[in-house]
Amino acid sequence: MNTVTFQRDSNGLIKAFRSAGHVGYGDKGEDIVCAGISALVINSVNSIERLTESDIVVTSDEEEGVIDCVISDYESDDVQLLLSSLNLGVTQIQKRYGEKFIRIEMKEV
Repeated sequence: MNTVTFQRDSNGLIKAFRSAGHVGYGDKGEDIVCAGISALVINSVNSIERLTESDIVVTSDEEEGVIDCVISDYESDDVQLLLSSLNLGVTQIQKRYGEKFIRIEMKEV
């Protein structure tokens, strides 16, 4: 199972996210749920880096299936739009394939 965790500040703004775990929907290299989540996460990281003025720190562990992203200047409308899009995308995948394969968490930090 993959868990996508969004960290929100006290105002509800997303300031970081983590995608962790292997989905297990299909065989390695053929797991369409994993591929969908990965595409959304990587595109979000790339979009924040290239299309906004915010600095981000990204760490990953491919074997464990973990990507952590912490955004400075996360309050910008552009960053929040991109992070809301990521949330929407993973939520749609969860609705289609179920909580057995993807869990979404919101944490206030």
